[in-house]
Amino acid sequence: MFYTDHLSDEDVLLAFTEPDEWLSRRQLADRVWRKVTPSLSERLERLVGEGKLLKQAIDLTNGMKMFFYQKARDK
Repeated sequence: MFYTDHLSDEDVLLAFTEPDEWLSRRQLADRVWRKVTPSLSERLERLVGEGKLLKQAIDLTNGMKMFFYQKARDK
């Protein structure tokens, strides 16, 4: 996949290589050859809402949150 290719939901889901793997937004962006942008963050949140991804957040020492995602198991 090249950076100029259209990013699909399937591209994001295929970025997970292990079933129990948790990835940060930055790690996911790197795996799909993108930067962390508002559109990528919105896509991840939509996939969480659709039940395709799970989400965890941790509080950083600077008061910000860091988000991690895991591919939801198929039912």
